[in-house]
Amino acid sequence: MKQHMISKTPQNRNITLAEITQQSANEIIRFIYDANIEDQKLTVEKRTPINIIINSEGGDVYSGFGIIETIIHSETPIHTICHGQAQSMALLILAAGHKRSIGSYSTLMYHEINWDVEFSPGKFHRQELDEANRMQEMYDNLLLEFTNLTQTQLSIIKNQGTYWYMSSEDAMRFNIVDDIL
Repeated sequence: MKQHMISKTPQNRNITLAEITQQSANEIIRFIYDANIEDQKLTVEKRTPINIIINSEGGDVYSGFGIIETIIHSETPIHTICHGQAQSMALLILAAGHKRSIGSYSTLMYHEINWDVEFSPGKFHRQELDEANRMQEMYDNLLLEFTNLTQTQLSIIKNQGTYWYMSSEDAMRFNIVDDIL
């Protein structure tokens, strides 16, 4: 089942993002690269923004970082818009946009990243734990950079082992978004 749709014309550069998978990430990354190539002779001000419309429970951490890195390096403006939900990795993608918006009935959610370890010798468990910690540190550092959330706020949630749900008003207060639609 296709989890996302991409439609690109000079007037319409919209991407809808549901589940974050390697396939959806690769298509979004390619879309952004193609738009930047099309726009290379235009000044940033004359470029038509790309809209990533998010209604997502999150997904693959590595794939999400690929999308975020591409957003950060895009000269063509990337507008991220949440309608419905931006949970887990989708929250960080929303926060990475050059212009960030949220629908008034939308919900965000932060939690410590989930990391599966299959049946394997103990040394591999340690290696996987180290990698999970590295990914969590990258996630948190970027979220802190993009917003006015604090390390203390994130640590409290992780120490409690809970999910942190946020309203559109919370998203504005913590500078996760620039406006409420």
